Amino acid sequence: MYGQMVRGRFTAAAGFDARALETSSRLTAATIDLWRGVKAKMLPTPAKFHYVFNIRDLSRVFQGILLTPYDVLLSGGQQMKGAAAASTIVRLWRHECSRVFADKLVTKHEKHWVSQAINRVTEAQFGAALLEEA
Repeated sequence: MYGQMVRGRFTAAAGFDARALETSSRLTAATIDLWRGVKAKMLPTPAKFHYVFNIRDLSRVFQGILLTPYDVLLSGGQQMKGAAAASTIVRLWRHECSRVFADKLVTKHEKHWVSQAINRVTEAQFGAALLEEA
């Protein structure tokens, strides 16, 4: 379902180059990999009863990605004017994952773990070059 929405949003007709299309095609697998890792590691406890990671979290990540205006995706936005669309997509994905997963967490250690998990998934799914660009 998410893959289909991403394929409909990121098209050559919308101005995305081949590298951006390849990058966007990996968003679903990357998000699911990260979600599974976070869900397995950050288990709820009586003190952290809100550590419930479900399918809604996936939807929140994709909602943020899919609602981003085309001009921001293609231009790099205000922060990274002129950046390649592929690196902008990865930066956006990393931001949305951090917002959805890390913002629920309580300790700095847990937030650091999620940040490292995002880095690992970024490198595995998108490659070291896009990890450095993002």
